[in-house]
Amino acid sequence: MLTLAQAGCVPPTAEDNDVGNLGSELAEAAVATAPTVRSLVVRWIPESGRPADDVLPYLDLSVADIVAAVHDNLRNT
Repeated sequence: MLTLAQAGCVPPTAEDNDVGNLGSELAEAAVATAPTVRSLVVRWIPESGRPADDVLPYLDLSVADIVAAVHDNLRNT
């Protein structure tokens, strides 16, 4: 099995529940290899009445937000 450092990449994770879960597991595993780990999680509850297409951008979890975070991590690795 490759370590994160050997793989030469920063794997993105998406959580559909609480802060933590897979992102926290990767962070703990990464301590030995020291890549950058960045969690993109729901940090606030959206207001009611928002259209479905507006919720992920409102939470900074849109496709563009995730792609930008991956590119940012790759630049800082």
